Amino acid sequence: MPPILGPYNGVEGSPAGGFKAAAGVILSELGIAEKTRKVFISHRRSDGLQAAEQLHDQLGHVGFAAFLDRFDIGPGRDVQSEVISAIEDYPLLVLLETPEAHLSSWVGTEVAYAFAHRIAMVIVRWPGKVTELPTTERMPRLRLRPGDFQPFHRRRRLTRAAVGSIIVEVETSFASAMVRRRKALVSSAIASAKAAGYATQALPEWQLTAKSPRGELHLLRPTPATPTVQDIYELDVSAAQIGTVANSHLVHETENFTVERQQILDWARQRRRLELNTLTSLDSIWRDY
Repeated sequence: MPPILGPYNGVEGSPAGGFKAAAGVILSELGIAEKTRKVFISHRRSDGLQAAEQLHDQLGHVGFAAFLDRFDIGPGRDVQSEVISAIEDYPLLVLLETPEAHLSSWVGTEVAYAFAHRIAMVIVRWPGKVTELPTTERMPRLRLRPGDFQPFHRRRRLTRAAVGSIIVEVETSFASAMVRRRKALVSSAIASAKAAGYATQALPEWQLTAKSPRGELHLLRPTPATPTVQDIYELDVSAAQIGTVANSHLVHETENFTVERQQILDWARQRRRLELNTLTSLDSIWRDY
């Protein structure tokens, strides 16, 4: 390795194994791919926990934050509230369609909520007789074969190759889902602004400005996941670079904030001309100015 590269961290790659990890890092640093990638793992513990834990571990190794109730919901927490909030915050749901998954009311709730709120899904189907959950019958599936499993302490676990194929599917689906959600948010924001007579201009990182007929300038940042303090900071930086902005807006689709998340966002917005707007409240932006 050239000495000039010695001080820097890196990722491994080889012609034989491919350079997918390096490609992902490059795309995220260029702002083309997401820097924060979150995946929700839906499973029934009785026959899916082993595989869920494998995926949780391996997804972490390739840069995903994977939500698994066993690890991510602390004692004394409201499980349903935590799960619903997590699904909205994790733009991709991976369903482990095991033979007993359809018997779990939790899995049914998670899948139904994701479907109703247009959360992208990757369905991994176990071999043999498996009952499909309602609303998923026509959705594509990654179908596992008996050879994708190996014995492990009186149980069966996924082979390394099977886990790898699931990771590739997750990578592809997540990238596509985030692009679709961002495009939909930006398109909705532009359509709403133009209908009110505002002129719009696209900016880097999926942001845009909207200028009123009187010359007032608004800055909008659509976010495909639950808004965070980081989103507020980045919107603040963009507003400072632009100059005189009547108001800044984080546009999102989240319907259910936890109390803690709402308090943190309210705290971060103090003394800032910044609003949180859902798609359904976009029209109210223009009426107020």
